[in-house]
Amino acid sequence: MSQEIKINGLQQQRLNTGIFFKNARKEQENHPDFKGAMNCEGKDFEISLWIKKTSKGDAMFTFTIKEPWVKGQSAKPAEKPVVKASDMFDDHDDIAF
Repeated sequence: MSQEIKINGLQQQRLNTGIFFKNARKEQENHPDFKGAMNCEGKDFEISLWIKKTSKGDAMFTFTIKEPWVKGQSAKPAEKPVVKASDMFDDHDDIAF
């Protein structure tokens, strides 16, 4: 039996799932290509996703996950990542896309 929940009021989703939408408000190159939300262990998160290319020209995705923004609450400065995703892989040839 799957547990149904709402993610940021967008749509009914199952626990430990998420959803992306094309970012209709993208005005600058550094704005994410897609925005969305996910639920992990019952806690909601916002997701931003960028479509990029590797140094070989292959497609890749980068993303951030953060706690949802609350209206009236000041934005927290983004924390610097401990490790870059590109540092995790020596060779990108084994990625299926």
